[in-house]
Amino acid sequence: MFTFLIILTLLFVSCKKDSTTAPDTDTTNTTTTGTTTTGAAGTPVTGGTTTGGTVTTTPTTGGTTTTTPTTGGTTTPTTGGTTTTPTTGGTHTGTTTGGTTTTTPTTGGTTTTPTTGGTHTGTTTGGTTTPTTGGTTTTPTTGGTHTTTPTTGGTPTTTPTTPTTGGATTITYKASSPIVLSGTHDKVIRGIATASISLYNCYNITIVNCKIGPNKLTGIQTSNCTNIKIDSCYISNVSTGVYAVDSKSISVTNCQAKNMQGPYPKGAFVQFDNVSGADCRVSFNKFENILGQSYPEDAISMYKSNGLASDPIMIEGNWIRGGGPSVTGGGIMLGDNGGSNITAKNNILVDPGQYGMAVSGGTNMSVINNSIYAKAQSFTNVGLYYWNQSGLPSSNITISGNKVNFTSQKWGLNNTYLGAGNATPIGWGTNILNAKISAAILPSSIITQLN
Repeated sequence: MFTFLIILTLLFVSCKKDSTTAPDTDTTNTTTTGTTTTGAAGTPVTGGTTTGGTVTTTPTTGGTTTTTPTTGGTTTPTTGGTTTTPTTGGTHTGTTTGGTTTTTPTTGGTTTTPTTGGTHTGTTTGGTTTPTTGGTTTTPTTGGTHTTTPTTGGTPTTTPTTPTTGGATTITYKASSPIVLSGTHDKVIRGIATASISLYNCYNITIVNCKIGPNKLTGIQTSNCTNIKIDSCYISNVSTGVYAVDSKSISVTNCQAKNMQGPYPKGAFVQFDNVSGADCRVSFNKFENILGQSYPEDAISMYKSNGLASDPIMIEGNWIRGGGPSVTGGGIMLGDNGGSNITAKNNILVDPGQYGMAVSGGTNMSVINNSIYAKAQSFTNVGLYYWNQSGLPSSNITISGNKVNFTSQKWGLNNTYLGAGNATPIGWGTNILNAKISAAILPSSIITQLN
């Protein structure tokens, strides 16, 4: 556990992973490992999954055809080639500007179509289009109501996207009992609604467009797994959202999660525990805890985890709102009990708990260009700090360009803290304290996935 200390009249509460925590047990009596949170111390969507552009690309076989979009009338895309046609308005079931165009959905390949408004079931702008079968369909939307039926087969995408505002997303899921896989590889779990997913000794697993929870245990757990990708999932009312232990190359991207239940030492949206290797990501997610409906600890926790110098663990573009009433939990924690090569950048945190963002040990840690806001609540303490509590060497810490406006219930504005005896982080003087930011740095609604 982190040691509770009082330094220079600033109360810090911090907790480390408790290795004695009793393991979770799923409904099939498979033993899992408990989730740990840490204490004291990109970008998701709000109505779809991307912003910008309106392009439909239909991969076919051989050749390339570029068609200028029509205005009114009917356009039939070519067969045997690639048709790239920007569209605006109209009823779209293919490639058109105004009027009506009919296109048979592709089989195999990849179709990517941003939409603006309208009701979306596949790839459309203000109309209805049947999604592809096979391949990958990625369909962003801005505003409106977005309905997506998961595709069958193919490989899901995990490309980060810029958040949008407005609208709601409804996905049709197939109900399933809790999923437990051991020794499985090269599998896609898609479009499933289940209480939990547990992976043991697995590799090359993708979990996409799934709904996880409610569940008193962990939502998604990986143990001794490699190359696990969790993308565009909705996780709610579980003890911890994603817990990866003794695993390599784990990514959690474009997900939404709500109301982690804890209790301590559980309660993270995402926790890496001894995770290492390339392609480790916690990026472009939207996380929200509603006070009175949840009991979280750290939103994102990095415990004894190590990226590569050439490919650090990347925590980027996440939206995080809500924390407390725990006096040990907070926003994003790096370096709990050491670790190395982790970067947290361009995240937005509003009222995340006892602290905003922190580095509590490790080497080659970076906290860059994040925005952290909190109003005074009974549990609020400090916005941003570096304090090596690991008992291990800690060096090359960069904390720069962050905007912080964090009010402690006891101390008033309390934006930063530097632990006694710790070297001043690189860029420490570039942080913007008492920044002119407010809770409005996040939109009023950030969870667009409907229960």
